[in-house]
Amino acid sequence: MTRVEQPVFILAAPRSGSTLLFETLRHCQALWSLGDEGHGVIERHRELSPRPFSSDSNRLTEADLPTALAQQLRQDFLAALVDHRGQALPRSGNGTVRMLEKTPKNILRVPFFLGLYPDARFIYLYRDPLENVSSIMDGWRSGRFTTYLDKTTPHGTWSFLLPPGWEQVRERPLVEIASYQWTACHRHALRDLGRLDDSRWCAVNFSRFLANPEAEVQRLCDFMAVPMDAGLRRHCQQDLPLSRYTLDRPAVAKWRRNEAALATVLDDLAPMVDQINRFCAGRAAPLLPPQIREVPAQAAGRKMGRNEVCHCGSGRRFKHCHGKI
Repeated sequence: MTRVEQPVFILAAPRSGSTLLFETLRHCQALWSLGDEGHGVIERHRELSPRPFSSDSNRLTEADLPTALAQQLRQDFLAALVDHRGQALPRSGNGTVRMLEKTPKNILRVPFFLGLYPDARFIYLYRDPLENVSSIMDGWRSGRFTTYLDKTTPHGTWSFLLPPGWEQVRERPLVEIASYQWTACHRHALRDLGRLDDSRWCAVNFSRFLANPEAEVQRLCDFMAVPMDAGLRRHCQQDLPLSRYTLDRPAVAKWRRNEAALATVLDDLAPMVDQINRFCAGRAAPLLPPQIREVPAQAAGRKMGRNEVCHCGSGRRFKHCHGKI
């Protein structure tokens, strides 16, 4: 019977570019996936989903995984797998397959997945906190990412994941909720990954991925021990398409639409940036300290020309850098 061996889970806070990374890696012929996020596979089991009208979070550990449930989940994942063309895994056959799974809630579930797949590997993705928190705020306002209808806030129904302690901020300003979601995700990731051997995880700075997707994907393929086949390489050499969950097209310093609010949480974000940089030192490009940085007046608030030098300082043309999303 076919079984999943050394599955790879992408760990990322919401709105940090994980969909674009996932959709890029899906072009690898050696990887199988669910084709989209795996919410349904896990939360169809009521004991793994936050209870209505409770303070339950999306945090799961090995204690939430009795033997019978673990066996059922492995079967559920296997039955849902598709290849890079979207073709289902043949029901008859033997051997092993490599699974790639991406769901933001995964960042709160590392111990759970280790209980499910003891040989699991993890890709830890992080993004500039001002860009990320601003995008979380925009996602809340869009109404496209509501999750649990019984959990309401002054800003509408709860959106995105539920980190432990979420109920303590539910009445706070939206920027504080978004900041808490970002910091809580990374706090759990650093703690859980820190318990693993270094060979079990790798890190990716989203800006570095945008600036040079071919090199970053080659590095990830090396980590996963899968070939970077010709189709995946061609995909990385072209302009990356917009991911399926993109809200609006990229623009210079788009986070500045929330600049005044973001200025109030800089002291909350900075310690986590320091922790991420220390934890990933030598493994991925560091994050810049969160500060309201100046953007050239002629660039701020407008769309970049595709052939202009990117505003992020990479030295690459916009179309080959942040313009790829």
